[in-house]
Amino acid sequence: MNPAYSLAEYNANRESHFKRLPAGWKIRTKVLDQDLILVPENGLAIVTTDENLCAYDKTGPLYSNYKP
Repeated sequence: MNPAYSLAEYNANRESHFKRLPAGWKIRTKVLDQDLILVPENGLAIVTTDENLCAYDKTGPLYSNYKP
């Protein structure tokens, strides 16, 4: 699968890529210092997609090794 935009193109105008961004939400990106490891809650992965068919996994303090 080829991405429609490079990371630089995406970052230049992030909000324009979403038709229904919830009120008050903002888009940001971060290059992680280490691989992201997701741990499904109770062995069940929770995934959702947006109108661009980008997939998002439920993450947070209990579901990944990411520490902001």
